[in-house]
Amino acid sequence: MKPDIPVSKKNYRKICKNLSKRKTGLPIAYITGQKEFYGYDFYVNTSVLIPKPDTEILVEKALEKTGTVFPSNKTLRVLDLCTGSGAVGIAFYLEALKNGISCEMFFSDISSKALKVCHKNIEFHSERDPSLKKRTKILKGNLLTPVLKTFGKESFDLILTNPPYVPEKTSRELLKDGRAEPLLALNGGADGLALIRKIIPDARKLLVPGGLIFLESGETQTEIISRYFLDNGFCSIIRHRDLEGQFRVTEARKQ
Repeated sequence: MKPDIPVSKKNYRKICKNLSKRKTGLPIAYITGQKEFYGYDFYVNTSVLIPKPDTEILVEKALEKTGTVFPSNKTLRVLDLCTGSGAVGIAFYLEALKNGISCEMFFSDISSKALKVCHKNIEFHSERDPSLKKRTKILKGNLLTPVLKTFGKESFDLILTNPPYVPEKTSRELLKDGRAEPLLALNGGADGLALIRKIIPDARKLLVPGGLIFLESGETQTEIISRYFLDNGFCSIIRHRDLEGQFRVTEARKQ
């Protein structure tokens, strides 16, 4: 790309080493340790999923609705469930702040290794905005169990979640290409909905009346997820499309 710039022996060796890694199927983001999401840079490694452009819809739609549903003077308590790298919650917090929305952010995951990545990203973005670190809490545990145990019922205004939703068999097939993403973050059980079926009733317990949840899933799953939300006392259910026009995020409000 820059033929006029000579390559040093050191950089040449580094290029060859990285090309060898790429030939195994390892994504570029894992090789560089960096991925852009919603206009922000995030550290990633093989303990977390690489943030995808389609997941930006989760943040975008939550920001749109949050700005109109909740009182402007209210400090929102927001949970990024199955956070992984923390990209969703951090991007939401920074963008909400730009829009004059005050938040307390909570990040939850079952993986200790993933939470180390999340913590590193919180530290990095706190250099840009120190309020992030001051208004952040990290929780470790299985889905909403640690959050309910710590805070009790009706204690959150907003839940953002990109849980594992790929059927187990498909997850294992996907990883054969060497992409090295963590199976734990992909595997949603036999039909891909095992964790989502657990999240929805517990989300109803955790949310305040009128609280919102935005949940990412596979494009073929949003219709049945909408029914799960209805069966568990949610209303105002909307399915949002991703960049390719596929249904990707389901929004629901607690009655």
